[in-house]
Amino acid sequence: MITGEGQTAAATTTGGVLGTLHYMGPEQLRGLAVEPGWDLWAIAVIAYEMLSGALPFDTTSAADYQRAVLDGRRALNRTHLPGAPAALDAFFDRALAPLGRQRPGSAPVLLAEFEEALGLRNSTSA
Repeated sequence: MITGEGQTAAATTTGGVLGTLHYMGPEQLRGLAVEPGWDLWAIAVIAYEMLSGALPFDTTSAADYQRAVLDGRRALNRTHLPGAPAALDAFFDRALAPLGRQRPGSAPVLLAEFEEALGLRNSTSA
């Protein structure tokens, strides 16, 4: 791709993986087509990180991280969030599930489930 005055820049390619590994969902790691759910995955990772100060997948290398995400081997909340309610563990199990169809389908649903897990909203007000 030409950017002007003879300068060139690399263009992304079909099937190429681009992003920050720790915030890439399983579908992105597999090189599948872009979907809005990728952003929801990243938001769930950020929420976990904000609450615990750690990433939800404990690994020592990029390859191990990728395998943990694809296999759904998330660190248990008690590892990073001792005393957290069981509802919060259930929220992250769902929000970071390895299959997209198992995760919340929209940002409002993700937010409602997160607020409920934190005790900020009850299920009847969702």
